[in-house]
Amino acid sequence: MDLRIPLPSLDEQKRISAVLNQADALRVQRRESLKILDELEYSIFLGIFGSPDANPNGYSAVSLSQLLTEKLHNGISPSKDGGIVHKVLTLSAITSNTFLPGKWKDGTFREDPPVKKIVTSDLFMICRGNGNMQLVGRGVFPTCDMLDTVYPDTILAAPVKQELVLPEYLTHFWALPVVRRQIERMARTTNGTYKVNQKTMGAVEILLPPLEAQRQFQEIAQSILTERYSLMSHLKELDALFASMQARAFRGELWETVSG
Repeated sequence: MDLRIPLPSLDEQKRISAVLNQADALRVQRRESLKILDELEYSIFLGIFGSPDANPNGYSAVSLSQLLTEKLHNGISPSKDGGIVHKVLTLSAITSNTFLPGKWKDGTFREDPPVKKIVTSDLFMICRGNGNMQLVGRGVFPTCDMLDTVYPDTILAAPVKQELVLPEYLTHFWALPVVRRQIERMARTTNGTYKVNQKTMGAVEILLPPLEAQRQFQEIAQSILTERYSLMSHLKELDALFASMQARAFRGELWETVSG
């Protein structure tokens, strides 16, 4: 079977290439803006708390378990023969250091999942297992309650004592190299999957500054998160537009997209 490929003139190919390059440049700019936001947040964190490796302010080190209102527990996984449908959070929702509420899929259960397994904004969620060492142990707080969504067995979760630690501080500190080194030392691999558990994650040490300093960082971090979500939404739109333009260019319909 012959595959027919449209072959526009060289001038037309150059014209198409110029338009696609412009669209791709916008995507690059958005990714660079996201990177700058991350660097800004890290710089502000260091300015308020100092380097966690040097600990210049002499903050006390506490274990994660000391900051939880209860022990970490696993979520619940769907059943193949279940008849009750619920949304189930996916690991990609929590492994990028920014919670992504749109990352879920439908799952079936034999009975209604317990309330304790529902996604709520007070839960600190940790990736329990992943084939990528860099992603195992990643942790974030959901930015909203998702009362129609549960989290799977591959996620550990528990509420924190917010009279001791604020979500924005814990989320950022948890992503720092000082924590990653602890997690990666504790991770164990089984059949190519790196895993952590309730005990090892509860033992991770965290520097605990006064709440006043945490609140100062919280206010800034919330503003940065709002801007980050805006940039991520725009990048998603640009990615979809670029893919559509590529497909239309291949079919010889690009100028309908541009003029429209």
